[in-house]
Amino acid sequence: MLETARKRYLLGDYRLEPDKQRLSLEGQPVKLAKRPFEVLLFLIEHRDRFVSRAELLDRFWDGKDVYDDALRKCIGTIRNALKDQSDQPIFVETRWGIGYRYTGPIEQQLVQDDTAIIEIQKTRGMTIRIEEEEIADENEIAKTELGNSRVRSLPASSRYAKSLAYALPALAVAIAAIALIGYRNHRAPAATETPRPPIRSIAVLPLKNLSGDPSSEYFSDGLTENLINTLARIQGLKVISRGSIFALHGKQVDPREAKEKLGVGALLEGSVLKNGENVRVDVRLVSTEDGRILWASNTYDRPVGDIFTIQDEIARNAAAGLRLELSGADERRLARRYTDNVEA
Repeated sequence: MLETARKRYLLGDYRLEPDKQRLSLEGQPVKLAKRPFEVLLFLIEHRDRFVSRAELLDRFWDGKDVYDDALRKCIGTIRNALKDQSDQPIFVETRWGIGYRYTGPIEQQLVQDDTAIIEIQKTRGMTIRIEEEEIADENEIAKTELGNSRVRSLPASSRYAKSLAYALPALAVAIAAIALIGYRNHRAPAATETPRPPIRSIAVLPLKNLSGDPSSEYFSDGLTENLINTLARIQGLKVISRGSIFALHGKQVDPREAKEKLGVGALLEGSVLKNGENVRVDVRLVSTEDGRILWASNTYDRPVGDIFTIQDEIARNAAAGLRLELSGADERRLARRYTDNVEA
């Protein structure tokens, strides 16, 4: 019985079946790709807390050149499947600087076979209800009543033995269910990988000017300096100063050498291409420990007037790649920096 048990979740009108990797609404399948399905299941199984972006990136995109945008798109796909709204969420709550949490309705069930369901409701502790197939045939009912009358006619010791024989299968099912729940709960922490610690030091290398026009050098240098100043507003993050960084202008920097010379845990490097009134920016965050890419941006291809918005997005995504949880004060400082730039 224990071996055939499988888990499923009822999310209001939705049903999520992990073993079949299926999400359905009132019996009709809802299209949800493998990665969003896995992320949704992970949020559900850790619904007692907010799951940070860093933890999700570590678990589902580890070792790949990924964008923080990939996670946001994944959450957006989940919201679309559940018809959830980010401004008034029912199922998935987003808290900037903290992460995501499943907050929707939920019932967890362990399905033993086609006729028995062990239902676990966690809203008020844990209760187990076993639903068995009803006997609809009158002849079967008659046989049951006849069996009951025979039991009543037996001596007390026999009736006790008979009752025990009836009770044992149900008791076995309940014990198996409790054992399975305990086993899975016990294993859950071990299955979750411990997130790597945050990186608290960074150097922003001079962004390369790809325009071919030396007169545009000021633009890429200005963006580099603005990124340095913006990241320096994050409390607890060590950012190498402009003077130390611009000595590396035009040089190829090995991440591991940067760790020795600059004493930082990560490098932010990239390029800028300014073409008339448009600008294209590509950046990536690299670990100086092993040269691994922690985060790579989507290409920012926008009007020059959006450069401060680009700068703000890069700073926030870099903080996420460093696994830093931005405090409310950090958010206000970044927002103030953005407002100052726009007003300027």
